[in-house]
Amino acid sequence: MKSTVFSRWSSLIAAAFALTVSVPERGAFAQNANAENQAKALQKKAMEEDFLSVEFDKALDKLKQASNVCGDTKCPPLLRAQLKRDIGVVLVTGHSDKTKGEKAFVDAIRIDGSVAIDKDYRTPEVDAVFAEAKKKSGSGNSVINDFNHTPVPAQFVRTPLPVYVEYTGSDQLVRVIVRYKGFGMNEWKLLELHRISKGWGVSVPCDDVVQGNLLYFVQGYNAGGEAVALGGDKSNPFKVQIKNGSPDADAPHLPGEDAPAQCAEKQDCPPGFPCDKSTKKGGGATCEEDSECETGSCKEGACTSPSGRTKIWLGLNVGADLYFLGGEQNVCALETSKDAPAGTALTPLNPTGYYCINSDGKDFPSRDDKGVEASGLNKPGAVDGGANLGNIRVMLAFDYAIKENMLLGVRAGYAFNTYPGQAAVDDVKALPAAFHLEARYTYLFGGKESLVKGLAPYAFVGFGLSTFSAKIAGVKVDVTGVGPKEVDAWAVSGPLFASIGGGVRYAFSPKFALMLAPVKANIAFMGYSGFMLEPEVGIQLGL
Repeated sequence: MKSTVFSRWSSLIAAAFALTVSVPERGAFAQNANAENQAKALQKKAMEEDFLSVEFDKALDKLKQASNVCGDTKCPPLLRAQLKRDIGVVLVTGHSDKTKGEKAFVDAIRIDGSVAIDKDYRTPEVDAVFAEAKKKSGSGNSVINDFNHTPVPAQFVRTPLPVYVEYTGSDQLVRVIVRYKGFGMNEWKLLELHRISKGWGVSVPCDDVVQGNLLYFVQGYNAGGEAVALGGDKSNPFKVQIKNGSPDADAPHLPGEDAPAQCAEKQDCPPGFPCDKSTKKGGGATCEEDSECETGSCKEGACTSPSGRTKIWLGLNVGADLYFLGGEQNVCALETSKDAPAGTALTPLNPTGYYCINSDGKDFPSRDDKGVEASGLNKPGAVDGGANLGNIRVMLAFDYAIKENMLLGVRAGYAFNTYPGQAAVDDVKALPAAFHLEARYTYLFGGKESLVKGLAPYAFVGFGLSTFSAKIAGVKVDVTGVGPKEVDAWAVSGPLFASIGGGVRYAFSPKFALMLAPVKANIAFMGYSGFMLEPEVGIQLGL
């Protein structure tokens, strides 16, 4: 009986003791849960409202409040690390304070080494400061990693090196690549990872696994071609030691596959000999740098066609002449030949090339009255010269890219605001139609990317056949039997011309460009000589 009573009292005392211990613990748990929820709410308002609204001071205050709420023990380590991380993001992005931002990142990494920058707030500056913080945090790993990935400890020479990653982020990856550089390699090579198990994997070929350190980093792309996931980068890649020896059955391998076999040692071969294996890539292959492509260039992650350029360009050009006219006396007077019948009108007396036009658009003096009107000029007019608006030209253009930065082409079009008379045409000083025909050579400065990428200065020379004319209105003349009147004096030159000029070209894409030539000089000759500037603008479409 006594034993039974004692046993019951013992059980009651033990239960009371357990209750005494457990009640405070339950209270502590409740207190920690409240702190965690409060900190998360402040963090959400800070980053999703204040930070996105560019109210950085408010965001920083809320994050500091949340960090104070958590203290050193009231919130899980990862949450406390994320709060410090977000403080660093605000300091670097909003306050441009990399020193304080780096200190916040170091604190975050030391609290929880798995903390990473949220993809929505990553910038090159933030990534760079975070990478430095990892170095200073004593974590021993400065590699940024959005993947679940651990490099193999080491691999043997001439043995394929497996690279396997698993992505747990929210973005949908459609493509994952690895860029690597073995010992002695000057350039990064690229491999596509393929689906394996729960992740992505590939093996670096044995030819590139040589003694020394092999460096690599991983990039993940979404359906839009954007790099949304990163495992390391060029500045902070993963590193694997490659050593001499032979692998065993437990050597590193991809999930579900056997350990790769070691390749046989190859005989050395001088570059250029048949056994030399080129690493260059043809058109369409993935790339990062121009040097990875065989003869073209790397554009938007892929090698261009072997020619490396768009060869045929069609365009539309518009230009306006600023004609520099000379001062002249007797601009409307005509000279007559001693051998011709008396009163027969011939060419203009002035040497500059002025032809006068009545208000009705007909030549003055008339060429149809056998020189009667010309012989009656008492005051044949005078002009002071100067710069006047000449012809406006609209031209279709065809250019062929003979090299990546050289174009050879033609311009064909029509000139407006031209001399309206017939006399200069009859004197073979002007074309019967106001057309424009020109051959042109264009050189773009900036190398093989000039035609297809960005801004490039250019220079050109041309030669062709066109109409060149400009008008001085209101020239006063006096005619016997008619009296004083006003006519227009048209300077006419050409029709042959040579041109030289330069400007800038901007390629919005590999198939569309805008050309602006503020400096273009034309020298017209054969009939009368003339000089004019012709600013020009145009567009080009590549085929």
